[in-house]
Amino acid sequence: MATITGVYTPTGHPRSIKLRWETLTESNTTGTAESITDFTDRSVQIIGTFGGSTVSLQGSNDGGTTWAILDDPQGTAISLTSAGIAQIGTITELIRPIVVGGTSVDVDVHVYGRANTR
Repeated sequence: MATITGVYTPTGHPRSIKLRWETLTESNTTGTAESITDFTDRSVQIIGTFGGSTVSLQGSNDGGTTWAILDDPQGTAISLTSAGIAQIGTITELIRPIVVGGTSVDVDVHVYGRANTR
């Protein structure tokens, strides 16, 4: 079981970043822990074939020892069973995606972050 490495991509704007984990599957269920603490406005888009799985975005503030599912600004857990996009309301030191269950799963997770412009 491999851990999928997060890849940072410039957006062309100095105060924003894209981070993606590609090809999470039922065998490769977890993305690497990444930090985007400079970016206070964040969203996540999860796309692909879910195959009955649930894909969640987790956060950690203790260096990655303990993980919890992140919430959107309304307090709803970011745990998707089909393609979707959500604003990330909880800001943590580290984030990562995780896949639970399913068969024939092949999902990509894209996080966009924008720094406060004030």
